[in-house]
Formats: sequence, structure tokens, C-alpha cells
Amino acid sequence: MKALLILPITALLLIVFYAERDLLSRYQVSTTMAVLLLLLVDALVLWFSLVGIKLAVWAAHRLLNRAEVDVMAESVSKEEYQEV
Repeated sequence: MKALLILPITALLLIVFYAERDLLSRYQVSTTMAVLLLLLVDALVLWFSLVGIKLAVWAAHRLLNRAEVDVMAESVSKEEYQEV
């Protein structure tokens, strides 16, 4: 289980390291500015990820509710059919 946490963290650190190195060498940005830019990008990615997860959960919840309504309607129609 810990390996599942270590791999994304290691990948993120490598991405940050190489992105910071690229910002420093290519655009002559200070170290502080490079770190702040990368933190801003990480915050935006995290925010969009959370919004995406919330939308997926909302859509799944709506689909489940619709399925429950369909099942209830089907059971009601079967009861009415049996009465007739």
C-alpha cells in the first residue's frame, strides 16, 4: 500500500525537479519564482482533479437514483398487472 503512495510522490518530485531546472536554465527565472510557479500549477491541477472527481461522483449518484426509480416503477407496474 505504501508503494502506491511512494510512486506518485516520486514522480511528482521528479517532474518538479526537471521543470524547475528547465525554468531556471531556459527562462532565467529565479529559484523562488520557479517554485512559486510550479506550486501554482500544482494547485490548479489539484483543483481541476477534485472538480472532476466531484462531477464523476455526482453523475454516478444520478445514474444510481435513476436506476432505483426505474426498478421501483417496474415493480409497481408488475403489481398493477397482477391485480388486473
